[in-house]
Amino acid sequence: MGDSSSCSVSVSAPAAFGSSKKCVSSCTLYHDKGVEPWLRMTSTDAWLSTGVGETIDGTDGSLQDQGDIYCVACYDNGDLEIFDVPNFISVFYVDKFVSGKSHLVDHQISDLQKPSEVDQNSQELISHGRNESSQNMKVIEVAMQRWSGQHSRPFLFGILTDGTILCYHAYLFENTDSASKIDDSVSIDNSVSSSNMSSSRLRNLRFLRVPLDIQGRDDMPNGTLSRRLSIFKNISGYQGLFLCGSRPAWFMVFRERLRVHPQLCDGPIVAFTVLHNVNCNHGLIYVTSQGVLKICQLPSTSNYDNYWPVQKVPLKGTPHQVTYFHEKNLYPVIISAPSSEARSSQ
Repeated sequence: MGDSSSCSVSVSAPAAFGSSKKCVSSCTLYHDKGVEPWLRMTSTDAWLSTGVGETIDGTDGSLQDQGDIYCVACYDNGDLEIFDVPNFISVFYVDKFVSGKSHLVDHQISDLQKPSEVDQNSQELISHGRNESSQNMKVIEVAMQRWSGQHSRPFLFGILTDGTILCYHAYLFENTDSASKIDDSVSIDNSVSSSNMSSSRLRNLRFLRVPLDIQGRDDMPNGTLSRRLSIFKNISGYQGLFLCGSRPAWFMVFRERLRVHPQLCDGPIVAFTVLHNVNCNHGLIYVTSQGVLKICQLPSTSNYDNYWPVQKVPLKGTPHQVTYFHEKNLYPVIISAPSSEARSSQ
């Protein structure tokens, strides 16, 4: 952990990880920013939970909430757990996250519900042509991000050892029946620590699986798995994430929807980052598998809020026919337009 006042960095092992026998395969931090952090609404008692950040005075004299910070950890057995920071108290736990369930629910909630009340779809596995029951399957990278926008909600991403990408979208679920059952179970236990732990859980948090139109496996020629996620917040005014690997792709967020656009040029991408300065306004840098570094900007004339990137080209005439010319990979268009010579002859 870093201390900005003393410019020092300290290394410490949280008790939640030190006492656990499970190995962490991947983890990430999620900062739930904003005046009203979204995950805070899913908690039992939002303002009394242990993960709430303090409100500080802004430069304009107003009060600004720094939001909450969470640690998302994936274990080698395929489970996923979310801790609040810095107390590292478990607030959300999912069994077999690696299996690719259609819905993610906190295990405490699912245990208290009757089998008939549990969404059967959340127990089904989504097949991607791979063996989901493999003992060696684990999450090698996890990311959680909430992009700016009205009524925005967090996205959760995971990359498995075979290159499969899991994508989930969070939503708020309120069920008074399950809430009363949890309250009853907590009241039985007189322990203060157990009560605090239950009140801080994100009991109303749910995740819905988002299908992605992208190939699952991604192996480099030498057999090394290389898929990596790079989140960006403003590249030519767009926000989303970039997928590095042998089949790189852009994931762009529009109105809480993901648009996936494969990058078909330059082959495999091994590194990616954003670049913003006077010479490259809201651009990007990436490195190919051949060691070529490129500084780029997205075309401002293209619209990416579609199944394919769309660019309008003025024809300055009336189109009559279009066809595909395979030899040159072109689309010839036959158009007609008024001629000034024809007008003068008349």
